[in-house]
Amino acid sequence: MEFLVRGAREFNEPGVLMTFEETSDEITRNVESLGFDLKSLVDRKKLFLDYVRIEPSEIQEAGDLSDTQGVLVGLNVRREAERP
Repeated sequence: MEFLVRGAREFNEPGVLMTFEETSDEITRNVESLGFDLKSLVDRKKLFLDYVRIEPSEIQEAGDLSDTQGVLVGLNVRREAERP
């Protein structure tokens, strides 16, 4: 969460958080105690929160989940070392 909030606030980079356990409202309330104002970031289109409800019976493992670089490239995420 800190990575997304700092990226939006300090580097003006939008972020996406997809959660499978907490709704957008729940996660917003839960991180207020950490000093994160997610509602403001969402309103300014600097953060997109999405809650996806998945039933345990709908989960099917597919592919090699150990290769996260492909996922990061697909989301156009830059690593900290690549920042200007």
